Amino acid sequence: MEAYIFGLVADLLPPEMAASARHHLLRPDSPLQSCKRQLAATARAGLVAVTDVAARALAASDSQGAVAGVVSTLAVLAVSALLLRWVGRLVLWWTRFTLRLAWWAFVVALCACVWQRGPVATLQNVLVGAGALMRYLVILRDVWLAEYNRYEVQERQQQQRQYTSSRARGSAW
Repeated sequence: MEAYIFGLVADLLPPEMAASARHHLLRPDSPLQSCKRQLAATARAGLVAVTDVAARALAASDSQGAVAGVVSTLAVLAVSALLLRWVGRLVLWWTRFTLRLAWWAFVVALCACVWQRGPVATLQNVLVGAGALMRYLVILRDVWLAEYNRYEVQERQQQQRQYTSSRARGSAW
């Protein structure tokens, strides 16, 4: 399986680099392969230990049903909390990775623009774009202020109506 995947990746590399990577990664006595074997042996031993503990827990749950129910509920809650934390960290990592990738894509695009058009033309384009953005922001500010002022007037009118209606009823408040 890994030789097949490595074959797909090796096609993208130069031949001498692919041969070196194949020698250092796929050779049976390479550090990667020995770590993989050690990890697999540890996982097998851990699986045996976990199945033994699970079998003992199931045997104990037959004799003490109430305690086993509480313990299993707590175990499910603990596992779900761990999974949620793991998923949260995974989402955070992908978000950070995506933003970093977008930033470097922007830097590369800017460098390509400078390379193709020259620094003066690029600076002119940036200034024209910044001017257009500023005009848009001024329009956006004017619209926001007009809506905010309209909201304030509506609030004052509503408070005035409530005040006059409460005075008409003879309320002290």
